[in-house]
Amino acid sequence: MRKPISLIVLILAFVASTSWAETAEDLYQKGYEAYEVKNYDEAIKLYKRAISINSKREAYHSFGLGIFYYEKGMIDEAIVEYKKAIAMNPDKKTHYNIAMAYYDKGMLDKAIDEYKKAIAIDPNYLDAYNSLAVIFSKKGMLDKAITEYQRAIAINPNFTEVHYNLGVIYDRKRMLNEAISEYKKVISINTNHVDAHNNLGLAYFEKGMLDEAITKFKKTIIIDPYHVEAHNNLGLVYYNKDMLDDAIDEYMKALVIDPEFVKTYYNLGLVYGKKGSYALSIKHFYRAGLLYLKKGDGSSSFISRAKSKER
Repeated sequence: MRKPISLIVLILAFVASTSWAETAEDLYQKGYEAYEVKNYDEAIKLYKRAISINSKREAYHSFGLGIFYYEKGMIDEAIVEYKKAIAMNPDKKTHYNIAMAYYDKGMLDKAIDEYKKAIAIDPNYLDAYNSLAVIFSKKGMLDKAITEYQRAIAINPNFTEVHYNLGVIYDRKRMLNEAISEYKKVISINTNHVDAHNNLGLAYFEKGMLDEAITKFKKTIIIDPYHVEAHNNLGLVYYNKDMLDDAIDEYMKALVIDPEFVKTYYNLGLVYGKKGSYALSIKHFYRAGLLYLKKGDGSSSFISRAKSKER
């Protein structure tokens, strides 16, 4: 009598284990579907249930949980899950994602270490080179940032974002010829890259190439008529060419787009002062000062300088 009972138990156990495995896979699929519609709480719940049923794919599920927590802004919880995934299966994507989490927490050295680990696994990991360069830039280590961007470009010469960010670094180092070269490369790859046109105009402006700057700012505005920085910058070029009414016109367009754009009020103060309209000059300087106190503005210049794309 024992043999049939044992056989029945074995069969039941096999059926049950098969059923559990299928259920875990089903929960995983449902969790992913919840993630796709940004229902992160439901996705987290389903993935945890899947792990409790079948831990064989726990590394994969922990990686998914890390993403869900990250999307919810629960960075510490995301880091915990990514660490679990790395302990079981240290792959490049998990190192990259935990680096992003460390970056968001301001733990830049830890982020650097994780990006380097991702690159060690895949020496052609372009996004990791770009993100590593962004951190070096943030830390003021501009030469190291340049090195990482150049490594990325060596792998993929058409990586638009890297050329753009490298141009910004050269701009910060006042290496204007190199910055111009990089912005031109961006535009050769993507003719409608609006910020590359604007930044190229800035580089021309700072080299005293005012007509070339005007052309680039106008191109920026054609691509994006609501590009407040381009209107402000075009106004500044007109101011420097003593085309004061044209400068006022561009500044007014900038303020229609953003009524609290501090730089433009300051620049209007300069224009009206140059025209001898001192009451209007004082009015706009005063307005710039009030907005500065309200909003803050870390720049020491009243042109809209280049900014990098950090992701």
